[in-house]
Amino acid sequence: MAAAAGPRPGTDPLRFVPVRTVAGVQLLRFFRRRDGGRCAVAFSSVRALHELLGPEQEFAELTERALRALSEPVGVRRICLDPRLVAPPVLPAAPPVDPAPPRRPAAVVADG
Repeated sequence: MAAAAGPRPGTDPLRFVPVRTVAGVQLLRFFRRRDGGRCAVAFSSVRALHELLGPEQEFAELTERALRALSEPVGVRRICLDPRLVAPPVLPAAPPVDPAPPRRPAAVVADG
């Protein structure tokens, strides 16, 4: 898809939104924030999108208003513009495990 030359006067700027194509239909890709909440992501340039998600990532050009209109009906209300890091949440440290009590050697009984 061609990059937009810039926003037209009186309109929302176009954003580059990751999509995937299934049976010829483009579907928005949603992501998760560190707190587990779902979000849509949008980029201000194709370069930023490809730097983060890879050069093979498909995209659609949408305004923020159009992205909200598509994502809110499925319960996604947050949009992250130009995210810099997409990573799994940091898991809390496991509680310390009490070491098992030392094993005593079995008693040896003399025969006889």
